[in-house]
Amino acid sequence: MILAHATFWIAAGLVVYTYLGYALLLWLLPGWRRADVSAGETVPTVTMVIAAYNEERFIHDKVKNALAVRYPEGRYNVVVVSDGSADATNDIVREFDDERLTFIALDERGGKANALNNALRVVDTDLVVFTDANVFLDPDAIEALAAVFADPATGAVTGRVELESIEENEPLGEGAYMRYERLLQSLESDYWSVAGVDGALFAARRSLVDELPPDTVLDDFTLGVNVALAGFRVRYEPRASAVEQVPAEVAQEFRRKTRIAAGSFQMLSRLPRPAFRAAPARFRFAFLSHKLLRWYVPFLLVVILLSNLVLLPQPVYALTLAGQLGIYGAALLAHLVPGLRQSGVFYVPYYFTAMNLALMVGWFRHRRNQQSVTWSRVDR
Repeated sequence: MILAHATFWIAAGLVVYTYLGYALLLWLLPGWRRADVSAGETVPTVTMVIAAYNEERFIHDKVKNALAVRYPEGRYNVVVVSDGSADATNDIVREFDDERLTFIALDERGGKANALNNALRVVDTDLVVFTDANVFLDPDAIEALAAVFADPATGAVTGRVELESIEENEPLGEGAYMRYERLLQSLESDYWSVAGVDGALFAARRSLVDELPPDTVLDDFTLGVNVALAGFRVRYEPRASAVEQVPAEVAQEFRRKTRIAAGSFQMLSRLPRPAFRAAPARFRFAFLSHKLLRWYVPFLLVVILLSNLVLLPQPVYALTLAGQLGIYGAALLAHLVPGLRQSGVFYVPYYFTAMNLALMVGWFRHRRNQQSVTWSRVDR
């Protein structure tokens, strides 16, 4: 029974630390206060890279938005790479007549990593900015990203992306999740380096960006971690803002989270251990606390439930079991009765359970090598 007690409380403590304790610890740790970065003497050259697959819904507005950002003349351009799009994406991009725009149309789908590799071969600027076709930047976003690179220790910068729902079928649970993520990114950036970039909008020094293995599932996270493993800081810049249009339905978000989870475990399996051990201790602390533990929360939840059953019928464990069953019961009801998702009492357990289930499914997909390297929009 002693082992069951220890297992329950250790697993429960790790879950609480992952979602609450880590942020509190970052806030309390000394030496985290942010140092403002002043503009450098020279303005770096920048290339924005947009990988697209069947993006006819967004691509016209995206390219128009990308060409409209404010940046010194002659020091900014855009590369759009179409990963074998079968809709009107290619025709729409070709309608633009702008010398700053380079368009690469791949004949066959090879996945996002392959598309990015093709784009990177024509990028020779100081910085490369990665963004998605459904992400629309504020006019000053590129300047805000570029300014942080005045600090020579900075290798990559991730922006602040607000989520905007495409439809109104249910609350945008991912919005609350992203607000918490931005809080963690801000604290991590001030402490040393964020644990991962937001693929919707981030910039990196071109010299630190290598081509990815073509079967890479999670390109943005891999690129960000590689910068940190090289000893550079990955910063969060809230002044580099953008809006990402996403579906609100958890059912569609589940697909995206499953893919992210599979890609995360793939990246973990390929993480070069010597480089990780040599990376700054503050980054390793952030990576383990923010990413690694988060990925294994669903398995910790199973451990908590099973050890709780062993410890019955002790009163305190009867209460903890009732609490767990209440959370999962509310999630199941919200799944069966969509109208209940309008209430936070049901929606929070529903979103929490669905996203952790997606992590577990992603783990199994990675283990069985079942996650496709190609990607598609989650609103289809």
